[in-house]
Parts: sequence; C-alpha cells; structure tokens
Amino acid sequence: LGVETLLHTSGKRIRRRLKGSVNGVVAVKNGEEFLIKTRSVILATGGFGDNKELLKKYCPDYYDGMPVDHWPHHSSHSGDGLLMAEEIGAAIADSVPIYHIGPYYPGYLYPWQSLPAMAMHPCAVWVNNRGRRFIDEAGYGSMVVGNAIILQPDKVMYSLFDDELRKNVEEGRSVSAGRPRKQAGRGGGTIEVAPEKGLPGLAEELQKHAKGGDTKTAASWDGIAKWIGADPEILKAEINEYNSYCEQGHDEIFAKDRKYLQPLRNPPYYAMRCYARVGETLGGIKVNENMEILDKQLKVIPGAYAAGVIADGCQGQTYCMDVPGSAMGFAVNSGRIAGENAAKYVLGKQRRKR
Repeated sequence: LGVETLLHTSGKRIRRRLKGSVNGVVAVKNGEEFLIKTRSVILATGGFGDNKELLKKYCPDYYDGMPVDHWPHHSSHSGDGLLMAEEIGAAIADSVPIYHIGPYYPGYLYPWQSLPAMAMHPCAVWVNNRGRRFIDEAGYGSMVVGNAIILQPDKVMYSLFDDELRKNVEEGRSVSAGRPRKQAGRGGGTIEVAPEKGLPGLAEELQKHAKGGDTKTAASWDGIAKWIGADPEILKAEINEYNSYCEQGHDEIFAKDRKYLQPLRNPPYYAMRCYARVGETLGGIKVNENMEILDKQLKVIPGAYAAGVIADGCQGQTYCMDVPGSAMGFAVNSGRIAGENAAKYVLGKQRRKR
C-alpha cells in the first residue's frame, strides 16, 4: 500500500494554517523533532486515564486520590491526542465519561487476587457509609457498579460478609466456585471470583489489612457500623431485612439472583472499604458523523479527524456492558469512517463541508 510506519515516534503538535486547514504534524524520534507535511491527520490515541490533570479538567466524577487502573498498557494513556486537538482549537466535551470499575479494593492489580475477589463476591452485602444497600451485589466488576459507588456519600462503599462466607470462599466451597462468571452476569469479560481452588490465607490477609485501616473484623454488626460511621440500628435493620430475603429466596429490593442469597449470621463479621476506580475515559474531542474534528463554534477543522475513545459522543455515563466489545466496535468503525473521509478530503472528493 505504500504506507510508512514510524515506530518509537511520538506526535507532539498538529500544524494548522491560521484558522484554516491542517498542514502537518510535528513528531519526535530519538529526542529530535521533525515535521511531517500532510493535509490530514487522524487522532486515534486512546483515552487519557493516566493523566490526572486532564481527568480533573474534563471528568466531573474524578476526585483527587481516585484509584486508577494501572494495567500494563495504561501508562500510555496520557491524553497526547486530546492535548494536540486542544492546541488547534478543537471543542472538547465538558463532561467526559469515565469507565468506572467497582468495587475496587486498594493495593491489588488484579480483581481475582484474594481481597479484591472477596470484596466482589456476589454473596456479600454492599452498603454505603449510611449502612444502606444500594445495588444488586451480583453485578461485581462492572461500570454499572462503579457508577453506583460514585453516587454514594463520600464515593465509598463497604463489602460485608460473615465468617461462614469467608470460610467457604477461602476453602473453595463458595456457590460461585469452579468457573469464571461474566462481569455482572450481563456480558463483558470474565472475572474469577472465588475460584475453585479457594483463596488460601484469606483470614490472614484480612487480619493484616485491618492494621492498615481498610478492613474491619467485629463480633457484632454494632462494631461494623461504628467503623463505617453508620447508625448501628440502620445497619442491623438492613442486614435483618436482607437475611429475610435470603430465607424467602427473593430479594424484594434489587432482585438479586437467589443462588447468591446467603444470610449473614455467623460472627465474626467483616467489612472491607472499597471504591470505584478509573478504567479508562470514553470520549473527549467533539466530532461530526464523518469523524471530522469540530472547533469551539462546532465548525469543521479541515483535515482533522478523530477515532476511537478519544472521540466524543459514542458512550454515555455508563459503558455498555451488555454489548461486549462496544468500545472496540466503535474504534474499528470510527477509524474506518475517519480513514475513508480523510482519503476523500486529500483526493478532493469530499462532497460537503460544514
């Protein structure tokens, strides 16, 4: 195809004629800048989930200290494409959605490790710091849960369980043992919660983390309530109500799958403080249906295009877990649309401009 690929090369700036069309890109390789003359540029740089300043600026749900999902690829999500678009006058969405993942227990990279797996267990009870349940606990590891956590007081939640559930999970006798389940049971990837081999050493891990202040063990729900800052009577009423749902086999509030309804009656009781974490950002640069980048007057910047999660408008505040690969699908098709229109623009075959 005659395409040259430049490896180990970073784009730094897009050059644009004064309030006009794109005419080049300044790139850096081996510490030296050079100019690539071009009539069109497609920004497909991914999100900006590892850039705290951009998160503060464009993501209202973000707060200082919010955990960020540091998967091996994540350090490259610095928002370079969005910064380059800003420099040429592109319009940026006022409120960029974050792909929140929850519940997240701090200090671990992967959700199937011991304490995160326990916190996400579908048989646990999740409450806010008022002692109230707020969601179906079988929805672990999803953006739906992450967004629900963000809406709770102080953006925090607590995963509660008793010693019987702890033992069952530790020894691999949990109801969800033996196979990975889909995230939230509603699509997406898979996360092993309570694998068949169990979680050896779980009791010791809980005890160790109690010293750090992120878990609590107590002989009664009063002790748990005091630790999370809730009214003991409210928390006990919530647990009693939940236990009654377990007995009748139907969760009247959140319709939790009955196979995960296990009463919590065997002390000691445990609580784990959890949060939502940043998985990725979903949007930013405003574009039209041709994936052309728009300026602040929502007029096309000639020759400038964006594709993938750096382009705004595909996702709302909750990433669609019901359609696995929806971010990938948008990336593939927005890239195709951007490529086709960039080629038409360069060849002078574009039908219309705005």
